[in-house]
Amino acid sequence: MASFVIHHVAGIEFLKRIEKEYNVYFTEEQKNQFLLGNLIVDSIKTNLHIPKGLDEEELAFLKKEYYQKIQEEKVKTHFRMMEDEEVFIQIPVVEKFVEKYQHIIQNDFSAMGYLFHLYTDKMFFCELFNENFECLDKNMQPTKYTKNLRIIKVKKNGKLYSVNDVFNNEGKVSIYNDYTIMNKFLLDYYKIFFDYSGLYNYAKNNFNNPGIEEVDYNNIFNVLIETANYIKQSNESKTCNLNIFSDNSVMLFIPNIVEKFLFEYFFLFKKNIVDMKKNTNIKKIGEII
Repeated sequence: MASFVIHHVAGIEFLKRIEKEYNVYFTEEQKNQFLLGNLIVDSIKTNLHIPKGLDEEELAFLKKEYYQKIQEEKVKTHFRMMEDEEVFIQIPVVEKFVEKYQHIIQNDFSAMGYLFHLYTDKMFFCELFNENFECLDKNMQPTKYTKNLRIIKVKKNGKLYSVNDVFNNEGKVSIYNDYTIMNKFLLDYYKIFFDYSGLYNYAKNNFNNPGIEEVDYNNIFNVLIETANYIKQSNESKTCNLNIFSDNSVMLFIPNIVEKFLFEYFFLFKKNIVDMKKNTNIKKIGEII
């Protein structure tokens, strides 16, 4: 799935696009609600506690169990299909969220942010992943199932790597290293500032769940801390070259998802935008609605 930072950058660019294209201005409250809703989707309840004295085998088992519990949570928070449990790349079924919470999305900016997050993940998997690498089985045939996956073919250089080399923090061409580089690249390119203190302080008193059952809004503070840590890691990274993703595909990803999201889901918040435009003539910037 897309990184916390990619979600944040995409969310800010979406708000900017709405303001520019429709000549409206979001209040700070509306922006905060949307940006926090956009991040809360990746919150998890499961914590990893590592007792002292574990050997390597016990530690590996504990981490595997922790990962499995996280994936079980994400099936719910990311509206995945239960029957996709054996699929390596599980894509959010955005339509399920819209069907269940359309009435909330139309009136709540955090729910709109939640929807934008799910859509970003969907496009990250369906487009960016497919554009940059291919999952193959032992016979070099395309596969979507975890149990059959053996090889990752990177399209930018045509090279073949083991799954462990790619989907491992310490792998030779780790996709997570690419995430770190992408985070820095996008923050610099779009000149995005992550207002950790502002979002944290706002969330303490104003970020309340509008009725989305799959997630605990109280976990937002952990997400903000993790996002800040990822940004710190990106800034400290000395690596500049992407191993798996092409620079061009990363650069185009943000504007593409903003454009496509507007095309597919503008109907859900069209009324809010129209109402905001009506108020621009009678209220100052930053005081709309």
